[in-house]
Order: sequence, then C-alpha cells, then structure tokens
Amino acid sequence: HTQGRASSSFYHPLLAEAEQLHLLADRMLVAGVQGAFLVDPARGSVTDLFDSMELPSELGKIKRVFTLDDGVLLATATFGSFRSTDGGAHWQPVDAEWNVLDAEHLLKGPDGQWWLACQRALFVSPDNGQSWRYVKLKIKGPHYSELRGGIAIVNQRLFVGTKAGLLCSALSRPDAVEYVPAFEGQSIEALHGDAVSGELIVGTATGALWRYGVDDASAYPLADAAVHESVIVGTPSHFVLVSG
Repeated sequence: HTQGRASSSFYHPLLAEAEQLHLLADRMLVAGVQGAFLVDPARGSVTDLFDSMELPSELGKIKRVFTLDDGVLLATATFGSFRSTDGGAHWQPVDAEWNVLDAEHLLKGPDGQWWLACQRALFVSPDNGQSWRYVKLKIKGPHYSELRGGIAIVNQRLFVGTKAGLLCSALSRPDAVEYVPAFEGQSIEALHGDAVSGELIVGTATGALWRYGVDDASAYPLADAAVHESVIVGTPSHFVLVSG
C-alpha cells in the first residue's frame, strides 16, 4: 500500500512477450507470442487456451539455431524449443521451464554448462541442452527491462548485458546479480569476455567501446563506434566487431 493505494505484481514465464490484455469479470485474457491464456492473479493460475488444440505449422517460425557440444543443435521457435542429435534430421522438445525461449546469446562456461540469454530471462543447461533451468535474477534497484548485448564469463564471474546496464554475479550464485557501476543506466549493445586477460569488451548504446578490468573494476574507453546489437570476437588488444 502506498498513500492509500494498493498494488500487486504477477509474474509467469508463459506471459513473456505478451502483446494483448483484455480484462474480464474476474480474470484477464493475455495473448502474445506464446499463445493465449486466462490469468487469475488472485489464485496465481494461468490456463492455456490452446493446450488441447493442434495448430497449423505455418503459424510458427524458427527464431534461432545454436550448435552445442558433439554437433547437437538447439532450435528455439515460437512454438517451442527443440534439440537434434543427428544434424537436424529429427527433433525432440527440450525440457525447459518456458515454452518459448526467445534466445539471443549462447555461451559455454568453464564447467561445461551452457548459458542461454533470452530477451526476458536467463537459462542454464548442465546436460548439453537436454534441459534448461530458469535463473531468476534477483536485483536491488531498477529492473533491467530486457537482456541485451550478450553474456560473458571471466574469473568465475558471470556478466549479462541488459537495457539498463551490465549485471554481474558470482558464477556459483548466478541469481544474485548487481549492476556494474561503470555501465549502470546504459544499454549494453555488445559484450565479450577474455579469460586470459581477465577483461571485458563492452559496447554501449551511447556509441562507445570500453575495456573493462574485472578484478580492479577499471573502465577505459577504446573507441567511439556506432554499436548496435553487435558481436565481438578476439581479445581486448585485437578484436573484430560485427554490427547490425
């Protein structure tokens, strides 16, 4: 309650990418990329209206395809997420907490686990993509709005780019994130980690590339560049940036 007004929040993975909201007598109709659902916030229930229906395949589309270990493929689509072990000839649904993984970036950690950054959430797989566990990011301060720019692991720390800044956590506690002060409030457009030097290359929406030292939290400008959802490969001293 705030100044006589009450507010509440309701979160559910099936409601990610919702585009339409209709208020009913005692519930809400929410529809979007993942389907149409009846939502009862008071009870915390979400009912899938298309659960027993077979929809035509042309209603969906493949969004991203990634390569995991041993040639395994991971495909994320508007109608689910799937894994292939035979080069794409056959596909099986993955065990994921969200029906649709709006995937943007994939990274393999030093312990062999795969990290998948989606627009609205972070996932980790310990079994080469057979299952994906949702990592609920717990942060003090403003919400990150959207994961963006990439993910990186340096010195046992996990870094996740967002529209509101660069998040950091211990790799052993990926949910306990905090903003990196040097980039707080800036949209991260590109992110690359170099384990050898212990540094990050960070591109921001302000049109700048930065070299960031993980251990001493030092940030040095590298160049002024038009960075927009870019990919970086190489090292902090010699790298290539591909911008969309």
